[in-house]
Amino acid sequence: MGDYMSRLALALVLFTSILFAQEEYDYFPIGSLEADLSVRSIALGSSLSSAPDAAFSADQNPANIALIKSFMISASHRENDFRNINSSFYSAGIVLPTTIGNFSFIYKNFKMPNILLVGIDSENKLSDHTFILSYGRQIIPGLSAGINLKSFTASGWDDYGIKYYTPVVLDAGIQYSFDGPVHASNISDRFSFGAVLQNYGSDFGLTVRSRDYYLRTPRYFKLGASYLLDVKKNEDLNFLSMLFTLEYKNHLNTLRTRGEYLGFGIESKILDLVSLRLGGVYYPNNTIYAKEKSIGINYGAGINIPFERFGLDFPLQLCFDYANIRLEKEHAEYFDIKGYNAFNAGFSYSF
Repeated sequence: MGDYMSRLALALVLFTSILFAQEEYDYFPIGSLEADLSVRSIALGSSLSSAPDAAFSADQNPANIALIKSFMISASHRENDFRNINSSFYSAGIVLPTTIGNFSFIYKNFKMPNILLVGIDSENKLSDHTFILSYGRQIIPGLSAGINLKSFTASGWDDYGIKYYTPVVLDAGIQYSFDGPVHASNISDRFSFGAVLQNYGSDFGLTVRSRDYYLRTPRYFKLGASYLLDVKKNEDLNFLSMLFTLEYKNHLNTLRTRGEYLGFGIESKILDLVSLRLGGVYYPNNTIYAKEKSIGINYGAGINIPFERFGLDFPLQLCFDYANIRLEKEHAEYFDIKGYNAFNAGFSYSF
């Protein structure tokens, strides 16, 4: 029995390390606290710390929700299928603008319905939940600040009396924007910069048969920049919008010698209706997305449906997004998939 419980404890420590995507256990991209579940952000290389991202803005940078002027709700879904290990992500977000600043709430969920562990003769269901409560407001024209309060819980192996300790962490961010040098009658541009400190607070822990295990919650510093170019068709409609994004991300408490990532993306939006996206991430270590010191590529698209554009006097806009997350060649061959897909649906309503 003692050897059995030791194997169970080891498996749980490994699993929870994976949940937090700790560098030494980053083989599977799972865990809702760490996962980027914004479909648009995924397609743009997770590089939106300087640009708003609809109802998921706070997860990138809490200061970005101060830039949102309408009520928004979004939901996303993603399935991972790695041979016999299947998992899924679900998330939902809401942004509520008010006269004293903007509030946001995001829920993120990871589920692994079935996992069989060597030496443990049972089938186990694992899941975790992340809750993010956010506030952001403009400090002075062009400068915004925001804060996230986040809580993470995990569950699994309930029959074995496993006890989990919930970490509570904070994010703090700022965002600064200003007009660019283009001043034509039908063309405008804007530069934006963002900085974020993520996951400062308590650590994750669990108890197995009176023995405690603790894992450091990964902490990050992110610095982002973006450039937006709008070409107008008329006063109320953009013919073409081009967004270029760049983000530096440093894993401050990694156990590895290299913890610096670089994300980038390009988004082209036509007539405020159809968006095409391409992005990538430079990985300092080997992952399922790319080999050490190389770039993993993602792509995606989006469709916006503003009711007012179709003759309806109703300030509602529907949006649908798609992203494909590519796998590194050897992993793609091993798992017999080239990548996996993510989908999002949402709407915004202007008061």
